[in-house]
Amino acid sequence: MVGELLEYYREWNGQLANKIVFYRDGVDDGQFARVLNFEIPQIKAAFKGEF
Repeated sequence: MVGELLEYYREWNGQLANKIVFYRDGVDDGQFARVLNFEIPQIKAAFKGEF
């Protein structure tokens, strides 16, 4: 999803954004490890593919 959004932004604006901020809501203490171990690596991989 992140990679698709980065590509959409580039197509719409002609370049990638200089800064991107993620807000993640709805994560309780029991889900925090999942975010760290699963979601963040996927986000980083999407950025490596675009930058």
